[in-house]
Amino acid sequence: SGIDFQVDESLNGVSVQGDAGRVERALLNLSFNAIEAAGQGGRVWVRRGDREDGLIAILVEDNGPGIAPAALHKIFNPFFTTKDGGTGLGLAIVHSIAESHGGFVRAGSRPGGGASFVLTLPAAQMQTMRSSASLR
Repeated sequence: SGIDFQVDESLNGVSVQGDAGRVERALLNLSFNAIEAAGQGGRVWVRRGDREDGLIAILVEDNGPGIAPAALHKIFNPFFTTKDGGTGLGLAIVHSIAESHGGFVRAGSRPGGGASFVLTLPAAQMQTMRSSASLR
């Protein structure tokens, strides 16, 4: 679809504690939204954020139109959408998945334009690697 989709090497070997299928669903929802927002010829970046508190931050950013300030506080509410034909469930699902894993999700504007979403989840502990979700 003419999108430049970049996954940064900083995610190599990153593991989070949680249900792999649900974590994958959260990342797919954020990625699909970013792709749609960026549009033809747009760019999407997925990379690791900086944290030192036992949590892993995964950033999904795009160079689309960004999030209107009036919508920012509502975007994780079920059935709220700014898209024609959207259900308003994608970001609500991401929010639910993050919280059920002991994490959180935040949204904002990206410097230079576009949207930035940060999905933060507990890092996998060495003894719980079998039940963790690997990101690569």
